[in-house]
Amino acid sequence: MERPNLVGLVALCGALAILGIFAIMDFYAIRQCFSLAHTGVAMTDLCSPEHIFRTSLEIGGMAIGLYGAARIMKS
Repeated sequence: MERPNLVGLVALCGALAILGIFAIMDFYAIRQCFSLAHTGVAMTDLCSPEHIFRTSLEIGGMAIGLYGAARIMKS
């Protein structure tokens, strides 16, 4: 059984940490949008459906890229 490449493993962990940070920030922004909608305050550009959709696509793209990188690291 081969030992995983340490540099690749550190890079993958760093990429996962960055993806996690982006996901937490987007979750917080969406939570604030729902909070603003509940109180009746005017929505910001951050709460526009286009922005939320684009952000979701970005996170999905990063997750797929990380999955591919993990698969390459395994082989």
